[in-house]
Amino acid sequence: MWCGIASVLLGVAGWFITSFFAKPLLDFWNLRSQVQEEIIFTANIAPIAADDSRYRKTVDSLRRLGAKVLAMNITESRLLRRYLSKCKYDLGKAGCRLIYCLAFWQLIPILPRLILKMIFASVTQVRFSLA
Repeated sequence: MWCGIASVLLGVAGWFITSFFAKPLLDFWNLRSQVQEEIIFTANIAPIAADDSRYRKTVDSLRRLGAKVLAMNITESRLLRRYLSKCKYDLGKAGCRLIYCLAFWQLIPILPRLILKMIFASVTQVRFSLA
């Protein structure tokens, strides 16, 4: 009898962990890879004039990903946000940089690569070892 109760309790605990931590963490990793892919794809092209349709498409795509990052920061559980902050991920800062730094990109055509490097540094996790 105790084995049946323990297995039900472990099943419920596994469901909670999967639903409220593992799936949102997997969603974060997928979103992170989408952002990195878009930044690498965008940074690896020749400079685009601000009145070009490719430019507008690029800016809209990065802003959409920034909105998804900010939405994840707002809607995910406190446990996941705490875990991500312990791992040195700042979703709020990364999302804001994806959205608001692109506004400066429109004003100053010289800085796109610098802005992309700054955004990429805030989205990706960089760890330096002293060993």
